[in-house]
Amino acid sequence: MVKIIKPERLLSFDETRLTMDQTSTSKSKVERIVTIDEEDVGDVVANKGGGDGTLCASTLASGDAGPPLWIFAAESYKPAWTVDAPRSTVVDPVTGRGYPSTFFANKKGGMTFDLGVHFMKTNVAVMYPDLSPERPVVVVCDGHGSHLTLELLDYCREVGINVVLRPPHTSNISQGEDVRNFAIFKPKFRVAKAHRLTDKLDTIGDEVPSLGMGDMIPVSKGPYLEAFHPEHNRKGWSLIGVNPFTRCVYWTLREAEQKREAAVAAAPGVNHDVLTFGFKRLQSHAHGEDGEEGAEGEAEGEAEEEVLNGRVTSRELWARGPVTSDESTDIVRAKALMKKQKEEEKDKRKRVSAEVTAERMLKYARVAEDAKTKWMAVGNKVVHAKLLKDELVAALRVRGCTPAATTLKAQLEAELQALLGPPQLAGPCGMYF
Repeated sequence: MVKIIKPERLLSFDETRLTMDQTSTSKSKVERIVTIDEEDVGDVVANKGGGDGTLCASTLASGDAGPPLWIFAAESYKPAWTVDAPRSTVVDPVTGRGYPSTFFANKKGGMTFDLGVHFMKTNVAVMYPDLSPERPVVVVCDGHGSHLTLELLDYCREVGINVVLRPPHTSNISQGEDVRNFAIFKPKFRVAKAHRLTDKLDTIGDEVPSLGMGDMIPVSKGPYLEAFHPEHNRKGWSLIGVNPFTRCVYWTLREAEQKREAAVAAAPGVNHDVLTFGFKRLQSHAHGEDGEEGAEGEAEGEAEEEVLNGRVTSRELWARGPVTSDESTDIVRAKALMKKQKEEEKDKRKRVSAEVTAERMLKYARVAEDAKTKWMAVGNKVVHAKLLKDELVAALRVRGCTPAATTLKAQLEAELQALLGPPQLAGPCGMYF
């Protein structure tokens, strides 16, 4: 029997997308607001746009909720957007209050690669003043790329945070936040948006109400506090079979697999032996167990190629079989170094291209300047050839100009000189000199 004796040092976190838009979800989920005037004429009101963001929330196996991270889709966030944000249920011994929410802003309003270590520092480590490699904390999460950066792993190993990845493609059944907390939060968040819009409609009268970034936390707070109540947090850990440690997800999947096998075995016209043999051979080939060096080398080559060319995810780590913390870090480090090398090579190519372009531009500029000088010399020779006024008028008419009879000779000379100026020379990138 496995018993977790320090549930307060076991933490899980996940993210969910937030949008103030009420028109992007399916019709069955949209909260419609119908307004009716004195003449019994109704209008349907729904907020369009308004901004997006991400909520990153955590729960402890003890039932507490950690401080959430709010990410706004913006260049920066305004302090007014953060007012009265929910706090953790873990109490800060210094202030006697829960740890406050943290905030961030980026272009997409999502959990980008630089935010993984940010979350660990500001939303996890802050709750454990005694955190160290000798007094570690275990953090369970899915295989999102931001959870597997080299910076995050180096930081976690340094301060004493042990990162445990869930099996790939199983977060819908093995992640308490998905199974319990966000399942409660999301429908209540949609309803809260409708209520917020209704309140604004009652306040502003005939104007069309709208929701924006400043409404995100006020709309989210009530649903968040209810969804991440300690009772629901404990229920989430129980539903995934971690605390108490019942492994219920494993047994549920095992039972479903046995039922599928029994159904296939009982199906008429299906040779179960052939099907089983083919499946086992497929498994052996996938794991390199067919005794052939080529198959094993091919599997290793594919894994190595994914490390070098694709981002590292929990799927790639799980495909390697049991790996230690050091091995996982080495895999991520290899990927990070390869990525850095590719970026440096890309920057070098850009610099070389920029230098070549600059050299070409300078060459064309010199050629153009030389051409202008020569053309001006030609124009001066023609104008200063002491042409008579009638000759100047004739020269202008040949070039499509019809000067007035009262035009002075000096003006005719200046106009002709301008027409005899240098032509535009085409340079690189369609530029003219």
